Amino acid sequence: MNSIPQAVAWTLIHFCWQAAALAAVYRLVSIALTRRAAQTRYITALSSLLLMLALAAGTFAWELRSGPRSVSFVSDSSHFAAPLTADFPRTNAPGVIPTPPDTARISLEALLPWIDGLWLAGVLALSARSLGGWWYLRRLRFAAVAQAPAAVRASFDRICGALGLGRVVLLRLSAAIDSPMTMGALRAVVLLPLSAVTSLGPEELEVVLAHELAHVRRADFFWNVLQTIAETLFFFHPAVWWISGCIRHERELCCDDLALTVCPNPVAYAHALFRLEQQRSHRLRLSPWPSTAMHRATACVRASHASLENP
Repeated sequence: MNSIPQAVAWTLIHFCWQAAALAAVYRLVSIALTRRAAQTRYITALSSLLLMLALAAGTFAWELRSGPRSVSFVSDSSHFAAPLTADFPRTNAPGVIPTPPDTARISLEALLPWIDGLWLAGVLALSARSLGGWWYLRRLRFAAVAQAPAAVRASFDRICGALGLGRVVLLRLSAAIDSPMTMGALRAVVLLPLSAVTSLGPEELEVVLAHELAHVRRADFFWNVLQTIAETLFFFHPAVWWISGCIRHERELCCDDLALTVCPNPVAYAHALFRLEQQRSHRLRLSPWPSTAMHRATACVRASHASLENP
């Protein structure tokens, strides 16, 4: 039976090819689902990430029950030998000084503690970053005490009822943020920037609130926490970050679709996204490259044109 550090190291080694294989399969499936609904693409991406976690957990359990193994590699200047488990006597030519068999041997078992150490250092670093982000969100939540105007609150309550949200969701205004955000799994809070209340019209503000409440309706905060755990544990694998990015992108599109069922005006939605992105870019002085919000605004405009052409 392997010890826990050995099982962790072997799990990380096997995860390298397991995640790469799953990412290749997901890529093929995602190409086939290009024209399907955003919810279908989101479930596919999320299932791929969950399958990665399940494979890692299964590999870890298997390695714990497996016996210790010894893999050695012998290398010299002329050839690479296959893994050896025993030493065989060599016959040397006359006048040739024999080379000790163990001087050029690198045991993979000796590298396992280094693998564990580097992995643990990366996990601790990303955990510290995640805790810092959680602490920042917590500060934003308790600092946002300003109540929304009565008209905005009435629209907020109406959208909550339309989405079937039975639990209480708080709405607060904050001057410290540039775009709306939703936080909290059990006690959800929607933070709305002050600039959105002053710059957006009533209809535009409704679709923005509908998008944030769609996150609450779909329990996206919980799934986002699960993604963060996966990114922290398997930070070393690009496939995890790629699939996780696809999940976040498809999640926003799913919320857009759900928001448009409550406020069916894609033109107003596109204008709201465009104005919020303009304000954020101006304040943070970001590059002029189009962001996700700009792409979503373009998609909403295209959807509106399609609905006008095909009533």
